[in-house]
Amino acid sequence: MEAIHTNTLRIIASFKELPDFLSSVIDTADLTKQLENVEKIKLPADDPLKSYSLVFKMVSDLQPIIHTLENFKFDCDTHSETFRMAYKKMLNKNIAKYSAFRKDVEISKLEISSMLADKIFSEISDSADKQKILEDLRSKYHKSKELIHIYARVIQRAIDELFTTDKQLVFQLITWIEEDKKHALDNMYQTEAKHNKANNPPQSRFGLLPMTSSMALKDLLQLVLAEEKTTVDSTNLAQISKKLKIGFIIFNSIVYTPVEYKVRPLVNETEAKEYIQPQEYGINSKTIERFKTLREFGNINKWDFSVEVHNTGAEKFYILETLDSKTYRALAPWLSSTRYSVAKFRVHRILDYSEKKVSKALNYHAYCISSATKNMFLGKALELENFENQLTDVESGKMQANIADAVISTVDNIIKKEYKGKITTSLEVSDILHHPDIGRTFINSVVLEFTNDKTRFDAGKFPMSEIIASFATALQTAGRRFVREVHNGYSREPLKPADIDQAVEKIHKVLNDSVELVVKLDSNLFTSNYYKYLILNYTG
Repeated sequence: MEAIHTNTLRIIASFKELPDFLSSVIDTADLTKQLENVEKIKLPADDPLKSYSLVFKMVSDLQPIIHTLENFKFDCDTHSETFRMAYKKMLNKNIAKYSAFRKDVEISKLEISSMLADKIFSEISDSADKQKILEDLRSKYHKSKELIHIYARVIQRAIDELFTTDKQLVFQLITWIEEDKKHALDNMYQTEAKHNKANNPPQSRFGLLPMTSSMALKDLLQLVLAEEKTTVDSTNLAQISKKLKIGFIIFNSIVYTPVEYKVRPLVNETEAKEYIQPQEYGINSKTIERFKTLREFGNINKWDFSVEVHNTGAEKFYILETLDSKTYRALAPWLSSTRYSVAKFRVHRILDYSEKKVSKALNYHAYCISSATKNMFLGKALELENFENQLTDVESGKMQANIADAVISTVDNIIKKEYKGKITTSLEVSDILHHPDIGRTFINSVVLEFTNDKTRFDAGKFPMSEIIASFATALQTAGRRFVREVHNGYSREPLKPADIDQAVEKIHKVLNDSVELVVKLDSNLFTSNYYKYLILNYTG
């Protein structure tokens, strides 16, 4: 970390040249101060976690400053072309240094985080109070999000290795993870009070499944409250909950045209029994009844997704749902059971749920939408002319020939080794063309063309993995298409038994034609790479 800190200071010193250069024409005091604030951060000698947090915070704090310098707008009337070009040259030089530095930092970050995580987990393993160490780590993570890699590694390893010996602690860690995810996404969703999501469906089903069909509330209560061993004549849930010291949770899931999906006779053994018949029976009334999975309630002309809770202090709850405000069904986290009550610890997420609080899912979607909309529209048209020029620079003909030669060479070796250099039947021709080594050779040849011209494939400001991902997808598609074209090419014109002496020429022709169909001269296999580079590094 000391080395990263030293290199960061060098980068800062290098970037200080830019505000100094601009100071003759604009006030750069604020930019200089920002760089100095990052520069003056000191690393403690006895706290590796704090040192880790501070040094990588320094690196991340540099990014917005560099972004400001990179996007500085010159006034053409005030600043000369010579001045602007000199600044651009200086900026590009420093950006190149910083880009190389960032790549090294990301690699070092993974290595250091892994080492520190191993050290912390070793302490946890030797400690009698494992939770205390984990709580301390979590507290440090909450103060510095730079510790996310270490925190995630330690928590995951603790869950994996302590599951069999300390389930209580593991469940506590899982609860922490959910809380941390929610905390990380807090305040992403912003809305006016009148647009509160109280009238919208909840973002989660809480893992609940229907245990019964919808029926009148009185009938349902008699069914589900049988375990209470008390006769209930009322449908007033507030009174019943108070009298029996139980809780009720009612989900109103009402839309204008509600539909109930009755799948229990298909998946529940108990309910399916009455419909099971001998195999000799054909389709009859029982079969039809069992597969009537849709039940309509007519038009309700109402929209209500509220949640009602009675007696929050109860130790067990009955969960009911209505689709039409007239009939109800029982819900539970399981599909088959003779018990309809659910323990309080199983419903705490429902009890904690508030219609006026924004859910984790809603915050997450709001974050995704916000991130996407920033780059939804381009400031100007893509420079497709340059894109096309790049494609024409590729020697597609040479690429095509190299791939065809490699594939044919593989086939010739197969004929030589497996068929002793002699093909006797048209069936053997088909077997050779469907040999798995041909497809593998095609893919390997394309990869070789990629590696032979690395300078052409650059991700610019972005990780090379972005380009590799597009290439891998295109390669997979091309490989499948090549194998298909080989098959179709021979199937359309199979070799006649009388022409068996021309078998090798036939095989070569099929392979050449297939390569030409897949590796086209006007649209080579690396088109997606060029296009993605253009999109990723586009500045409009």
